[in-house]
Amino acid sequence: EVEAERLRLNLKDRLRLTGWQRNMHSTFRQVDVLVLTSKNEGTPVAAIEAMAAGCTVILPDVGGVADLMCGTPERHDGYSIFDNGILVSRRTPETFAAGLKWMAAQPQRRVQMGRAASDFARQNYSKERLVKEIEKVYASVLKPANGRQSTN
Repeated sequence: EVEAERLRLNLKDRLRLTGWQRNMHSTFRQVDVLVLTSKNEGTPVAAIEAMAAGCTVILPDVGGVADLMCGTPERHDGYSIFDNGILVSRRTPETFAAGLKWMAAQPQRRVQMGRAASDFARQNYSKERLVKEIEKVYASVLKPANGRQSTN
């Protein structure tokens, strides 16, 4: 159905349907903007992966998504522009489209946002940081109340 609609709308040269992809980093590096329109999210891994690859994001303000944004927001009607992407508070097609139009009109800023997104994701969601945080948890759990390390 999606393929038929793509052809009907004459989007063959503008919309690529890739199917299942294993190497998402290289896929995201080819994307200008990731738009996530979820109604509910915790921390969206797809957004973090896209950001790590330098992809600018437009995300809904649901669940923990706002935690992925950095910088002081520039408020617009229904969405806010951050250093690393756009956070949509009024989740309507028109508001997402307005964010996309803004981004399309600001190509240099979009590139800067992609760099900021990559820096943010690598600093806050790298495997090295995750390992350090897990080590801290284990160290705190293994430390007995008297302050001596457990040998068990």
